[in-house]
Amino acid sequence: MFKIGEFSRLTQVSIRMLRYYDETGLLKPTEVDAFTNYRLYSVEQIATINKIKFLRDLGFSVSEIAVILTNWNDDYIASQLEKKRIEIQSVINSEEDRLLRIDSAMRDIHMDKITIKLQCLDQVIACLPSAFTKAGCFRLQRRRLIMERDGGIYR
Repeated sequence: MFKIGEFSRLTQVSIRMLRYYDETGLLKPTEVDAFTNYRLYSVEQIATINKIKFLRDLGFSVSEIAVILTNWNDDYIASQLEKKRIEIQSVINSEEDRLLRIDSAMRDIHMDKITIKLQCLDQVIACLPSAFTKAGCFRLQRRRLIMERDGGIYR
């Protein structure tokens, strides 16, 4: 039998978590000393705590783990892992959609800045002296259109 501190060090699960697992009924100590109220754990419980750690690392909640532990068999575990995989994939897809919206917003912001710069260029062209020929203005206008098409890159 191991005291809670020894069991904690052995399994690398904090004393706080072992107490929490005791409170929730996920992992009750094998024995509680009547005089000291020390929680005592057995060697056999190491396998159970390793299952709990494995499932926690995969993102299962304490209540899900409790159900899984009571129904521990290959088919049930496989079905629960598949459900968790689908759940995680759904979260990944949602986050990828968010990233696409962020990228789109950043492009829009960037394009707005280009539009503002191009509007400033139009104002500069409008203020230029009439000494410029019609052909010169046409070249400037053509460059502006190319910049708009190429995302603000001057060619």
